[in-house]
Amino acid sequence: MYNSKLYVEKELQYQDKVAGLYRKELKDLPEGKLSVNMVKGKPYYFRLLNGKKTYLGNGDNEVVQALQKRYFLEESLKRMECNQILLDQLAKGYCEADVQDLILQAPKAYRQMPLDSFHLSETDFSGWGSSSYERNLKYPENLVHRTLKGDFVRSKSEAIISNLLFTKEIEYRYEELITIHGKSISPDFRIAVKSENRIKLLEHFGMIGNPNYLEDAMWKIKFYLENGLKPWEDVIFTFEDIHGNINTQLIDEILESFCR
Repeated sequence: MYNSKLYVEKELQYQDKVAGLYRKELKDLPEGKLSVNMVKGKPYYFRLLNGKKTYLGNGDNEVVQALQKRYFLEESLKRMECNQILLDQLAKGYCEADVQDLILQAPKAYRQMPLDSFHLSETDFSGWGSSSYERNLKYPENLVHRTLKGDFVRSKSEAIISNLLFTKEIEYRYEELITIHGKSISPDFRIAVKSENRIKLLEHFGMIGNPNYLEDAMWKIKFYLENGLKPWEDVIFTFEDIHGNINTQLIDEILESFCR
């Protein structure tokens, strides 16, 4: 079973690191807060410090920009500190529901229970993702990003998704060649969803700001829909924005919701 405590501890470490960087940055920023008067749609800024109000001019003023940065760093820190308290509580209070641990801690009358009794699904996906399968081997020179599982994938975003699946102990196969209604295709991921006792596909679309890439992405989505695959039920789609930015937290929530 996936141990959420590991993910929580890693997130806590990440937020500790970022919060430390923010606090360091704040030391070099001026003290005070901003107020603004709008005159005919143009902002005029004032600095509030120790009960005094000092005129700073418009938004081109370096002090204005520094105080704006201070505000966002301080507000971010407030949220991080709240998150850190909650994450720390979760990490300390988390109880792993591992079968072996349960058996070891159980009364003697329950310690001889066969492990098969805990297999609730008809299909055993254990090791499915690591077993032999036919992969798409086109353009092997693009397989440059190594994942925690040991695979090589084509993009950093696919590496992120692979690593999220791996740390969640969700079995998956990368770019497996399959046939859908006579057409050979290799989805980015085939994922074993234990709760539904089935396989789902996941396609990640990264360079949607590129017209040629977007055209290929739309063809793929259209292909799945025309062949009866239903979004989220049969195939999951994840995207980056037109600038190539990926929302890792959103993808993590999608995997939790549809791939467990």
